Amino acid sequence: MNSTQPSKFRSVLAKASIWTIVNHNFLAGRVRIYVWSASATVLFLSIASIIPLQTALYLLLFCGSAIMILLWSLINWRKSILLHIQNPELKKTAYAAMLALIHSKASRHDNPKKKAVPLHRWIRKNSHQ
Repeated sequence: MNSTQPSKFRSVLAKASIWTIVNHNFLAGRVRIYVWSASATVLFLSIASIIPLQTALYLLLFCGSAIMILLWSLINWRKSILLHIQNPELKKTAYAAMLALIHSKASRHDNPKKKAVPLHRWIRKNSHQ
């Protein structure tokens, strides 16, 4: 195996992790939609007497716990990948993306009427400093 192969793989993982930070709102929205639709489907099947109520509730409990554990592990994995970035350019990009995410979350909580700047503009403007 080449010595450049692990660094190239780490670079791909780092870029994927940065993409998840930049598209955080999109990914969080998708997870919410899928969880709500799956829960509604299971409860509808229970109301329609296709599956018993107790089974439906156990399904919701088990799947909800599995989703929480999976998301927690993916977030920890992304954190460890981002902390071990060696490429200075990728490190700057990751730092700018994280600052943009924190800024968008903070500005939304501070002033709900004020619209936050889109992430791609903020990253492009501040990543070249």
